[in-house]
Amino acid sequence: MSDIYHLYTDGSCLPNKRGAWAYVVLKNEVKVAQDCAGVRKTSSNRMEFLAAMMGLRAVPEGGKAILWTDSKVLIEAAQIKIPQWKNNDWRRLSGQPVIDLDIVTELDQLMNTRDVEWRWVRGHSGNIYNELCDELCRQVR
Repeated sequence: MSDIYHLYTDGSCLPNKRGAWAYVVLKNEVKVAQDCAGVRKTSSNRMEFLAAMMGLRAVPEGGKAILWTDSKVLIEAAQIKIPQWKNNDWRRLSGQPVIDLDIVTELDQLMNTRDVEWRWVRGHSGNIYNELCDELCRQVR
């Protein structure tokens, strides 16, 4: 049986557009990686997507990742919208270009080289790793 990586991610953005992303990776219930960064002039969704992208980079190609996020927007994009956008030459159904295309296309590539299972966790509900990601975001914003 191959190793399973549990990846927790979070992204946030303040009203003045200062944002942050963070991730924590566990392998066999042991923390093996974590990272975070603050970003200027951004959006909350971009930070959520960036957290997932950066976290998936920490999972080896071919690895199995269970990605935990409190962003239903991210999960819907990963499971439904990214395949639609890709089939529509990276355009939304309206014909407009996909927002944050740089991150979305890399996220697609990472999902294609890893076995990713998406799971939602309620934010601020006491999940230790979701809370840690949130705290990391607050520290670097």
